[in-house]
Amino acid sequence: MPMVTEAIISILACARLGVIHLVIFGGFSSQAIAERCVDCSASIIITAEVVFYKLCKKDFFVFLIF
Repeated sequence: MPMVTEAIISILACARLGVIHLVIFGGFSSQAIAERCVDCSASIIITAEVVFYKLCKKDFFVFLIF
């Protein structure tokens, strides 16, 4: 997830709820990210689909996996 307002809000929400969060660099391959999620037994993944940067639309995937 890029450094956008939603990222900060989700990190602060995790801190407020007292849950453990792990930030994973998006440059890893999908297999490496999947291995990290399995290793830490992740129950929720937060990511982004679209980001607006300098009035330009940048496409990402946004979904929340439970």
